[in-house]
Amino acid sequence: MKHRELSRVLRRAIGLMRFAREAVEANAASFFLLDPGTSSLRGVASEWDWTRSSFDVELTEWPTTSLCLADGKIRTLTRASATGAERGWFEPRGIESAVCVPLCDRGRPLGVLFFDFDDASARDADDLALLADVGARCGRALGRDSKLEVSVRGRPVVLRPDDAIDDLAARLDAAMTEVARAEELLDNVMQTLRVGPRAEKVAVDAVIEDAFTRLRAARTALRDVQKLIDD
Repeated sequence: MKHRELSRVLRRAIGLMRFAREAVEANAASFFLLDPGTSSLRGVASEWDWTRSSFDVELTEWPTTSLCLADGKIRTLTRASATGAERGWFEPRGIESAVCVPLCDRGRPLGVLFFDFDDASARDADDLALLADVGARCGRALGRDSKLEVSVRGRPVVLRPDDAIDDLAARLDAAMTEVARAEELLDNVMQTLRVGPRAEKVAVDAVIEDAFTRLRAARTALRDVQKLIDD
């Protein structure tokens, strides 16, 4: 399944996962959903490759993951502490620890996020709080997604850096077009007010000038980001 074929809620949840991965400086992140009617997890998205999330995870064989979904609390796995089939998570990729973040909606388990690290040191409390918050937000959103079961059945998505850059560039282009259009509309309004009654002009002039300032600053910022992408 391609990224664009996922439901919008699931795409946004994956976006949150990637934001959190960057914020806590994890090496990679993976997304698993609970297969309805079974006790297994199926990979939806991975930043490693398709093998990272292509297999089914039987909760009976993944004790730490099972505990996370049972009580809704995040847990950290290390190469040394992993038990059962969870040992296989630490295959030869330089991973030394992983944080398992449960995705639940009002106590109903829906899946997990994995954040992988190349060291086994204890994670910062603020980082864990951020990951817990992201997991809670994703869980609430996924609980309202009518296409969630369909998403579980598809082939996992491999999130390649180039794809993310291309998508960001397209979004930036669209944003810049919208900013330019807004400025054009404001120009027209200003022109109309300049030839209209003075009272109307005085009342809205300051607001419109402020809007212009904000729009121009936004466009400058967007252009700077676009330049970074192009370089």
